[in-house]
Amino acid sequence: MTVEPALSVFERQRKALLDDLMTFLRFETISAQPAHAGDCRKCAEWVRNQLAGAGLRAEIINTKGHPAVFADSGAVEGVARPTTLLFYGHYDVQPVGDPKLWHSPAFEPTLREGALYARGSADDKGQVFTHLAAMRCLQAAGLKLPLRLKFII
Repeated sequence: MTVEPALSVFERQRKALLDDLMTFLRFETISAQPAHAGDCRKCAEWVRNQLAGAGLRAEIINTKGHPAVFADSGAVEGVARPTTLLFYGHYDVQPVGDPKLWHSPAFEPTLREGALYARGSADDKGQVFTHLAAMRCLQAAGLKLPLRLKFII
C-alpha cells in the first residue's frame, strides 16, 4: 500500500485539520478537577465522532472516572493471519497552574514562530490528533488498511 494518496489529502486538508486540532485543544479536559467532567465528556464525544467520521466503529465506554473512546476498523479481508495494531492515548490534561506564567491562555491554541502552544498540545492531544488525522486522510483517499486498527483514548 502506498500512502501517497493520503499525503495528498493531507496537503489539501491541512488548514481544516489544523482548525480541528485547535478545536480539540480548546476542550478544558482537566480530569483532576471535577468541575471539568462535562468538558471531558464533550471531548470524548468529539473524539468518537472523529473516529467514526474516518470510517471506524467508535463508541464511548463509561468508566468509574472519565469516559474512554474505543474504535475498531474491523477485520481485514484477505489477510492470512489476523494482525491488529492498537493505538493508545489520552485526551485529559494537567491543571493549568498559574495563568500568569502562560504567554497565551492555556486553552486558546496559539501559533508562534511555527509552533502551536496550548495545554495538551504535546501531551497528549497532539499525538492523538496525529492518529485521528491519519485515519481521516486514509479514509478520504479511499485506501484499504492492510491490518486491523484499534484505538483506546
